[in-house]
Amino acid sequence: MGTPSGHQVNAYRITSDWNEKNVTWNTRPSYVTEPSSFAIMPATINSWVFWNLTGDVQLFVNSSAPNYGWRMMDTSGTQKCSCFYSKDYSEFHPLLIIGYK
Repeated sequence: MGTPSGHQVNAYRITSDWNEKNVTWNTRPSYVTEPSSFAIMPATINSWVFWNLTGDVQLFVNSSAPNYGWRMMDTSGTQKCSCFYSKDYSEFHPLLIIGYK
């Protein structure tokens, strides 16, 4: 499959409810068409990847949009892909860090 090093992965805010046990390609939830943020994949596997999702989190806090999470999409246009660990992996699970002032 190759390494996704240098691939751009966009984060899109999901706009409809979904269930992780039942979601498939055909039942995937809707999402916004403009990415909320993007990240460039590092060369090293098992590395943390960071997106700035401040705008979306502010929508959630203001109750302007429900929090259904994000869809991460590799925009490389090749058959390569970027893979991420789920919440089920204790060492590399997704993490949302919020800086509060």
